[in-house]
Amino acid sequence: MKTKNLLPLLVAALLLLMLPLCAAAEAQQWKVTYYDSDGQTALLEIEVADGETAPDVTLEKSGYTLSGLFVTPALLRPFDPEMPITQDTSLFAAWDSAAVDERPWMIAGSLAGYPENNWGHAWPQDDFLFKKVEGALNTYEYELNLYAGDEFKIAVIDENYGWHDNIGGSALTDSKAMTGGEDAFNSGSNIKVIETGKYRLTLLTDAETLSLCKLSYERIGEADAAEFSFLFQIQGDFNGWGENPEDNLMEQDGDNYAWSAKLSVPKDELWTFGVKNLATGDWYDLRKVDPSAAANFVIAEGDWTVSLEIVIENDVVTVTSFTVEQDA
Repeated sequence: MKTKNLLPLLVAALLLLMLPLCAAAEAQQWKVTYYDSDGQTALLEIEVADGETAPDVTLEKSGYTLSGLFVTPALLRPFDPEMPITQDTSLFAAWDSAAVDERPWMIAGSLAGYPENNWGHAWPQDDFLFKKVEGALNTYEYELNLYAGDEFKIAVIDENYGWHDNIGGSALTDSKAMTGGEDAFNSGSNIKVIETGKYRLTLLTDAETLSLCKLSYERIGEADAAEFSFLFQIQGDFNGWGENPEDNLMEQDGDNYAWSAKLSVPKDELWTFGVKNLATGDWYDLRKVDPSAAANFVIAEGDWTVSLEIVIENDVVTVTSFTVEQDA
């Protein structure tokens, strides 16, 4: 075969080899879609080369200012503008509303220095409401003593103890002296105090988007000595979870920080229960001793003794013994 007859074949072969490369080059463009805070309304769509960062874009919404971009519609995980784009990506815009927030924000928790708060079971609420900062939009402050182990949220609570909005651990701007604690009422983590002190809490709210609310704090001094109150009640399915606050109270051993109570479970029954400090609203269970333990106790037919012992050191309550034992 002559050489000149091979040339068209070689050219055709090269073209075939180049086609996948061209297709791959075309495929290395990723779509970045910017959504409104409702998670559905597309505001802008652009293409970004594989491995490149998304360019700065201008997003506008009448009556609002853009506060940031997030990678989830819940607006909890901020978008890192330095992140390389390696796949189709959805971003969600968060907006600061100019609307004035008139909600009565209240601190509610298990507060060693304020047992009367009792997770917001306080009415009137005046002593526990955040105060507006004059001249600052939707900014509130509150000063109080906090003790290591305290847990709380900031919430809008009505007279019937209905929670309408609440702000927890995800709103913290700093986690050195406070961090996310247990989940209360299946509504996100509490704020748990790590370092005892007197604090000024500053709450910045958004009138329309709860997830944009932020809580910062400043330790402004030493906390006053805490005055602890204890009134332990066994609450379970057998007594309507403490429906009558005078039933199944634990008896204190004189002035010692030790309490006990007797339970008698009828034949063929199983009782599920926990122990609650009625003075503060704080629950006590085996998780106070072992964080991996179950939240409630379950006991079967028979006579049982429930015993609880604590110590208080440096304004911190520690459970030293918690037992549920069947009587001999």
